Amino acid sequence: MPNLVRQSAGAIALLAGLGMIAGAWADHASVGLGGGAGSPIYTESAITLPAGRWSASLRSEYNNFSRLSDRRLANTELHSVDTLLSTALGLSYGVTDDLTLGLRLPYIQRQNVREADHHVFDHGAGAHGHPDRILNLGDPEGLGDATLFGEYRFLRSADQQTHLAALFGVKLPTGETHRKSGGERLETEFQPGSGSTDGLLGIAATRLSGALSYDASLLYSVVTTGAQHTDIGDVLSYNLATSYRLGGERPANPYDLTQPHAWDLILELNGEHRDRVQIHGQREENSGGNIVYLSPGVRYLNKTGWGLALSLGVPVAENLNGTQAEPDYRVLSSLNVAF
Repeated sequence: MPNLVRQSAGAIALLAGLGMIAGAWADHASVGLGGGAGSPIYTESAITLPAGRWSASLRSEYNNFSRLSDRRLANTELHSVDTLLSTALGLSYGVTDDLTLGLRLPYIQRQNVREADHHVFDHGAGAHGHPDRILNLGDPEGLGDATLFGEYRFLRSADQQTHLAALFGVKLPTGETHRKSGGERLETEFQPGSGSTDGLLGIAATRLSGALSYDASLLYSVVTTGAQHTDIGDVLSYNLATSYRLGGERPANPYDLTQPHAWDLILELNGEHRDRVQIHGQREENSGGNIVYLSPGVRYLNKTGWGLALSLGVPVAENLNGTQAEPDYRVLSSLNVAF
């Protein structure tokens, strides 16, 4: 029977999503290619899927934000979103031992989107200090933008302990961009899809040492102008992680599992810098910035070919531009099955 990591190496640093964007903040999901059985949960691994192997993934990222009050939203261009949930299906294939290609398709759900109703703003009332009306734009959801991605490992040491890989991909404008509230089309920031074609380029490094694994990755998303003349901003994702295999050392080849079960304890630092949103070439001052999460997690691996992972991310440093609904925490769960 095929060994575990070869079976459940999910996209091996490739199955998450952008749209993801990933740990999300400022109402957007985190940007990343994800993680499989041979990698941390957010940080990309440099270990590719073995040649001829397929891996399917179901990955869910839940983001909770601090709600802005009606008083804070009044007479401003601010908006507030309570939660953002991105659930993605992924499929990847090992073209060679050093090249993995894949596809992912997310479903995006936002809850309780609110903003001031500038269409009915009463300038006279505003002059007397009365807040303008706050609109509840509902819970927009729908298919997000599909992503084609790849990972090419260009360095593997003779002892298979050190790996370096290039990450690349393209996000396609396949998602919903015409969701409405009250008969009016929502802004692109609230749509499941962005309507833009975006490029992804990055690098990942992995070092195995006994029961420990160390990973680091950089991934940059070049965002273009999409629906309604909106550019949601370039994104740089930077990550560090260490993983500890309970009960013994990791094998020299991380795709080998000699035991029926394995547990990994994972600790990550996940950072993301996002440029400001631009609409019709005008920057939105209350958008973009930088945030870093501390993300402890756990993964269970089964030799029969499947694995589960769970991670909790808590912001430990943030520098958001202007006023935004700040992230409270994020939770990621994943199921990987290989065949």
